[in-house]
Amino acid sequence: MDVYSVAVALVMTVLGFQIIFVSLLRLIEGESHSSQETTEGTDLAVYVAVPSAIIFGAFAVIKLKFGEELSSSSLRKDGYCSSAGAILSFAVILEAIVSEINPTIWWLDPIIAFLVGLVCAFIGFRTLCLRNKDLPLTSISWWLYSHSITPSHQTSTPSDTSSPANPTQETELAEII
Repeated sequence: MDVYSVAVALVMTVLGFQIIFVSLLRLIEGESHSSQETTEGTDLAVYVAVPSAIIFGAFAVIKLKFGEELSSSSLRKDGYCSSAGAILSFAVILEAIVSEINPTIWWLDPIIAFLVGLVCAFIGFRTLCLRNKDLPLTSISWWLYSHSITPSHQTSTPSDTSSPANPTQETELAEII
């Protein structure tokens, strides 16, 4: 497991807990929070949510597809993160439509957000704690030096006459990064 995958998992875990926290606050505030929103605020939310759902959905499909093709766990996790953004955007749109029909269903958006937050937190936590038990995640040197600087899948062609990179230069570059 590489540093990038762990970093994305850390972001997903934090994102998941943040979504859970905000959705629980909205559920605790209850209907009073929903009734305070104006029509203009709801319209603005939908105007932002529609392109967000499309863009995040497209990113999710692309990232998940290329993550599978490239066997990149980092890209797959980032695809899950984009999926969460798309689902949350669709939830905003769905809540706007449903609340126009029946305003007593104010709890739909926070419930969907809570479930998405649980999934994000689970995916991130599983990667951080269960799949990386043996990694020194609290070591700063692991975060700085455990990834390679050059691609590991370099192929040389017959016309490639360049010499391999100087190891000293790679070490210096690693120290800068």
